[in-house]
Amino acid sequence: MIPAATALNIEPGVEVMGNHQDIQVQGTLAVNGTPSNKVTISDTVISPAGTMANNHAIRIRGAQITGGSVYAATGNAIYGTLELTDSRLSDLDTYNAYIYLWYPTGPSKIERNVFVRSGGISYGLSDVALTIRNNAFIEWKSPPVTNWAMYGSASADVSLNSFVSTDRIAVELPNGYTSAHINASRNYWGTTDIAVINKMIQDKNDDLTSSDYVTYLPILTAPDAATPSP
Repeated sequence: MIPAATALNIEPGVEVMGNHQDIQVQGTLAVNGTPSNKVTISDTVISPAGTMANNHAIRIRGAQITGGSVYAATGNAIYGTLELTDSRLSDLDTYNAYIYLWYPTGPSKIERNVFVRSGGISYGLSDVALTIRNNAFIEWKSPPVTNWAMYGSASADVSLNSFVSTDRIAVELPNGYTSAHINASRNYWGTTDIAVINKMIQDKNDDLTSSDYVTYLPILTAPDAATPSP
């Protein structure tokens, strides 16, 4: 446990072997890898645990993460922020493979990462901004982008990503929600075939109880130069 008002900094080159144990974050976790000297994290469950009085901050950059989970659903309200950048996440645990952003308390971003055989990002927002940009997803276990709530002045920039696997749902507005919206224009879908792209999107076209239609045009015809290769 990283208590409230306490920070744990993990420096470049450090190897964390979790053996399926938790790092619960009430305070601040800062993983500070670099392109040439990454932090390696194996079989570690990184869990947000902030409260209304003490918001957590999880900042991970330059990490090679294998197994375990990062910011998975806890079953409780979660108060804090996430920044995940310039990292590679592969083979996260099947049932906790996705990132679950439950109304972050401040701006959050997920940028320039590679997700391999892992989950995506499931989020609800209220009056804050989220950036999901320049990520590459391949062979995902759950849709890379799922939104179930957008309230107030909330905004989400979902752009310049690469959804490489064309045989599964990449962007989802699940049924049963009334305030979900996604603008997924300017992404690369692994194809330029609009019929294939439509099959990679789950929205009101597929289920009338979904809250909206996903905007996805215009598309990128090739990966963006700033998106890492999977």
